Amino acid sequence: MLLFQMAVGNALRRPFRCALTTGGVALGIGAFVALVGFAQSFETQWLRYYSTRATDLIVFRGSPGSLLSKAAMEESLVEKLRGLAGVADAVPVSFDLVDFTAETSGILQGWGNGSYELDSLKVVEGRKLREDEPGIMVGEILAQDIGKKAGEWLDVEGEHLQIVGIYRSEDSLSASSAVMPLHQFQALLGVGPTVAGFHVRLQPAPAGRSAEEHVRIAQTLIESQLPGVRAMSVEAAVRNSHTTHFLRSTAWATSLIALCIAVLGVANTMAMSVFERTREIGLLRAVGWKRSRVMRLILLEASLVGLSGGLLGVLAGYFGPSALRFIRASGGLPQADPSMVHFGEAMLLALGISIAAGLLPAYRAARCSPIAALRHE
Repeated sequence: MLLFQMAVGNALRRPFRCALTTGGVALGIGAFVALVGFAQSFETQWLRYYSTRATDLIVFRGSPGSLLSKAAMEESLVEKLRGLAGVADAVPVSFDLVDFTAETSGILQGWGNGSYELDSLKVVEGRKLREDEPGIMVGEILAQDIGKKAGEWLDVEGEHLQIVGIYRSEDSLSASSAVMPLHQFQALLGVGPTVAGFHVRLQPAPAGRSAEEHVRIAQTLIESQLPGVRAMSVEAAVRNSHTTHFLRSTAWATSLIALCIAVLGVANTMAMSVFERTREIGLLRAVGWKRSRVMRLILLEASLVGLSGGLLGVLAGYFGPSALRFIRASGGLPQADPSMVHFGEAMLLALGISIAAGLLPAYRAARCSPIAALRHE
């Protein structure tokens, strides 16, 4: 208890310096919580995009690539897919990033006629699309961002399209995008009878066969019957996507830069604290304090600064991105929704970087000779 009280008192001895250092740690931890949380949230929303539609497989050419790939496969392959054993339905899909207004961009999706994916959309205003209708359905979040209602008109890629309906979806990716019939999408973007890929829904697994095995068998069958084509479970496709990898690496790289700055701030603060208290540390050594106890005192001070900054960073990383919801341009972005595990990781990270930053100052303090320290001016 005495050691803790001394550590608190020493940390508060220079309140302005302590506050700046705590703020540096909070910045690093806040960046970690917000950015890594956003990357995880994006992946979660993308998986939800498929799960709400009961899609089991994604069929494409090449690599999983980006979310946006509007022209890669022949649309006619859908009939071959539908004829394969174990396939309940297959639908062609295409995506592209377009400008809905001068300030708002989003994903435009092209869905085939009678697509089972339309069943996952709940119309809250207007109606659903009809086959090859030159119209568009807009997600609820996107409709709010662009200030449009059902029945109004929207300019997309130079075409004047009527919004036939506003829909609600369980995932924010769909709710912040728009949907139109595939053939209208192809004509609008001039891609001909090509699509990004196919979403496949499988029949229920036979008795005695696990869902994972059922998906693997379907993958093998599709790839053997359609040379040059790849079939992948939605989990694997999202996990291996270039978009997911890019978001993860960017989030971690940015967070690490901020955390390195925090480490330097804590190290500088503790080094200055040890230097200013050289005589005090020498007195403690002279009255019988062991080197290990001096090290524990300095590391405890560093830990208190780190944990305080970590707590502030967790709060900033959680509540800060929520403010983006009030900015129109970012309204459709998946919001960071960190779990308690993520919060725990952030606090452990704050503790770890503070202890690491305090090790050298603590070692120098413990190695200080009592006689030399008492002579220090």
